[in-house]
Amino acid sequence: MNAPHRILVATDFSPAGHAAVARAGQLAQQYGAELTVFHATPDWRLFSHRATAHQEHYAQITSNADELMRAEIGWLESRFHLHPRSEIHRDRATLGIVRAIESVQPDLLVIGAGGEQVLPSGSTVLGGTALKLISRLTLPVLLVRNPAPDPYQSTMAAVFGEPGVTQSLVRWADLLAGSGVCHVVRAYEAPYLHRMRLCRLSEAQITECAEEQRHLAQEECAALGRNVHPTSRLVFHIVRGTPLPTVLDQVTLHAPQLLVIGQHPHLADEHPGGWAAGLGARLAYHSPTDVLLVP
Repeated sequence: MNAPHRILVATDFSPAGHAAVARAGQLAQQYGAELTVFHATPDWRLFSHRATAHQEHYAQITSNADELMRAEIGWLESRFHLHPRSEIHRDRATLGIVRAIESVQPDLLVIGAGGEQVLPSGSTVLGGTALKLISRLTLPVLLVRNPAPDPYQSTMAAVFGEPGVTQSLVRWADLLAGSGVCHVVRAYEAPYLHRMRLCRLSEAQITECAEEQRHLAQEECAALGRNVHPTSRLVFHIVRGTPLPTVLDQVTLHAPQLLVIGQHPHLADEHPGGWAAGLGARLAYHSPTDVLLVP
């Protein structure tokens, strides 16, 4: 897995946005990557849709965005000794970020999991911009929850599905763990468990089917282990259970700083918008950690 060469971070200058900027700065310093800081501020047409909107208020918001961006860039230069680029577009947040992606062509997009209207501390809910971007996912997106930008020392990859996809998840998790530990969780269960019980199959028959899935999971994990760097510290957890609660239980048990997830091919449509309803989005929504979504 190659380290990212270009990182794009989007901020709305909220605490969640600053957490994203801090993490992006740490990663850019760690991997020697180019860093671009992006902010979308509303244009007058969008701002004036509000009945109480005033031209002078709009001018203040626009001027303040420039000032806040200068402060953020200065903080990055001081904290991480970087020379990041900055861009401010007058656009809706999601559309502006999409256009910035087209312009910058980053290897990694970093955003805050929350936003200006984030709920009280401890909530894991995703902000509206994060949810919209998930539905358009075309590159790895890091959703930041932890405000402390210390290098990751413990990561977790939740793997299911196609070998090529799972290998990419493990490589990202292994890369971002640095010299730390990379946990790999592979949940398994008897296929169509609920339907089997509706058909009154015995628990012994269901367990036999589950055992077959466990053997397949073991083979997949063995193959994953053979395709990483010899110095990698991978720890495999092959656990019986359905994916969502099983992965979240493992997150609670092992407390990784970062969860790396892809899309489950059986739980979403094949088009990019399938992310919004799939397992990846649900794990991103409920996980208390930073989350990297890999398409």
